[in-house]
Amino acid sequence: MKIEIQIFTMYKDMPNWTEILNYIYKLDYMLCSWEKIGAHMTQSPVEMDMFFVPNFLTEKGKKLILSRENEFAFLMLIFGQVRLLQTISKKLEFKLNSNISKIRDKFFD
Repeated sequence: MKIEIQIFTMYKDMPNWTEILNYIYKLDYMLCSWEKIGAHMTQSPVEMDMFFVPNFLTEKGKKLILSRENEFAFLMLIFGQVRLLQTISKKLEFKLNSNISKIRDKFFD
């Protein structure tokens, strides 16, 4: 899930960003990255795009990932989460693990 989160709420009756994170964690998702929105200084740290993946350390998260293994791998690559994909692929023993382990991360390798 990629969600736009307001660190400082701009609308009436919006939940605090930590409440949103807690809610998503309770759904068995974990935060894996975030990035500021916009190029102007006044937009950061007001808003962030946060990227969540199923928590691969819980049974519910494992089942969700493994039920859509190829789609999960594809989305992780699109969002540039190569190292996390490799970690999850190895831990959950993906069918494509040997191929995934060979992928080079152009930013960190």
